Amino acid sequence: LGELMDLAHRRGGIRAPQRLLDTLRTRERLAPSLLGKGVALPALRSLLVLRPVLVGGRAAKPLDWAPGAGGDVELVLLALGPAEMPADAWHGWLARVSALGRQQRHRQKLIDGASLAASALLQEVSS
Repeated sequence: LGELMDLAHRRGGIRAPQRLLDTLRTRERLAPSLLGKGVALPALRSLLVLRPVLVGGRAAKPLDWAPGAGGDVELVLLALGPAEMPADAWHGWLARVSALGRQQRHRQKLIDGASLAASALLQEVSS
């Protein structure tokens, strides 16, 4: 999560990345964001987010995302939205991001690291 938050910060979409990261880590401990099939989708709306940001990362080896819950994860899609984003727009955007992780053809492109295809998918959902 720290690496993905740093990436989001470098892209200029967030302020105070450490505060966001602390909040997100607390949320993940309470309710892990497992989509299944080796994918996690941590998501957060905050006043510290300037615009919707989606960053993805894949683990070199599976991560035990939710210890004790069988939550091994290879792909993490971090979705951040501004607090003022209307709830229906936020949920619609999260549904599109979630579909990326659930649909085999998209998920495999992201896991395989086909960088152009993966970048195009993330860009398409972000807009």
